Amino acid sequence: MRFRITVLCALVGTMAAVPAVAATTIRGEGTKGGASTMYIEHGRVAMSNGQRVTVFDASTNHMVFIDGSRHAYQVVDEQQMAKLASQMQQMREQMEQQLENLPEAQRKAMREQMGSMLPGASQPPRVRIERGGSGSVGGYACTKATVYLDGEARHDVCVASLDTVGMSTAEYQALTGMFSFFGKMYGKVSAGEGELGPRTTERLMKELDGMPIQSKDLKTGSAWQIREISHGDIPADTFEVPAGYKQEDAFGG
Repeated sequence: MRFRITVLCALVGTMAAVPAVAATTIRGEGTKGGASTMYIEHGRVAMSNGQRVTVFDASTNHMVFIDGSRHAYQVVDEQQMAKLASQMQQMREQMEQQLENLPEAQRKAMREQMGSMLPGASQPPRVRIERGGSGSVGGYACTKATVYLDGEARHDVCVASLDTVGMSTAEYQALTGMFSFFGKMYGKVSAGEGELGPRTTERLMKELDGMPIQSKDLKTGSAWQIREISHGDIPADTFEVPAGYKQEDAFGG
């Protein structure tokens, strides 16, 4: 009896030493990035792709990029994004000064090229989402849709409802919040969004009120789809920076 009590106490102590949180886990696979895992827990999201992990916290509205191969991490918040916007504005002004010394035809061509590289140099693409029929991916029912960018069909997607994937409203809001934050940051470093980027993904989720579980780029042929969705406890430190990692400036300077 004493042995059993000792073992039980040891097990309880071990469980207490490894805190866990309930979360939705989404495992997917793409032709470009390979296997990936996303963990969603109330106001937090963690996306893992091998040695690289991206964590978003809606309560503090910031994002952390963790690089396991270099034992380093970077934090991006509203202050950091304002810093990035200032840097990009300086780059635009410098390039405009250089363009003034070029012939008109060459200057026009360079400005068109800048438009695809620098935000503010051109307008983002016009996005239109056209619903299709019903589909199924991995046993999950979904609504098919095509995403048009500037009138061109660029992506075929399938979006599952929250009930279908078992996602709570809080988890859904954390996920759309992450794409919104990512979209703001993305918009400061790029004017275009040829791939199914964060801004288009956020709009897609809100218009179809669900979670994209499959996508295909009609121009490049790259594709992604879910492999498994599960619900249960995961280690609480999934959303934390490992001890001993060095913080780096996200945008230099």
